[in-house]
Amino acid sequence: MNNVALGERNGELTIRYPKRFGSGLATFSDPYNDLLSKRVCSITTLDNYISEKNIKNISFIKCDVEGYELFVLKGFQLLSKLELLPIWLLETQWVTTKGLGYHPKDIFSYLKKFGYCFYYCFQKKIYLLRDFENLPGYNFFCLNPTVHFKLAKLAGFPQF
Repeated sequence: MNNVALGERNGELTIRYPKRFGSGLATFSDPYNDLLSKRVCSITTLDNYISEKNIKNISFIKCDVEGYELFVLKGFQLLSKLELLPIWLLETQWVTTKGLGYHPKDIFSYLKKFGYCFYYCFQKKIYLLRDFENLPGYNFFCLNPTVHFKLAKLAGFPQF
């Protein structure tokens, strides 16, 4: 366990969490105002974290940071230099991103620059995400067709 948040810069930020429900819904947004406890925490970029921990290979990243997903991505400049892009499992929704000034479609636009395609599950089937305005859920797989072809085909992802 690491007591640090990931974002687009190094420093400190105030994190907020519900007084009644603990840290599972912790966020840098302020959706509930006075219903939240506050605490200052350290923040670093994914690039710095990878360097400090001497991580050599990244094949899968699960990112569920209550609306801060785009900032985590922006702190991962190494993504453009990786030979093998990781698969992402992102949890995102408008209710958590709007307090931080962006729409979840901005996350997908950012990852599209790296050739990613996006998928979601519904009733035990996997679907290609086509409508970025009206998201059909919260959890999205992000795969690059060139890099993840064999795995995606084996797992039954459409369009492979």
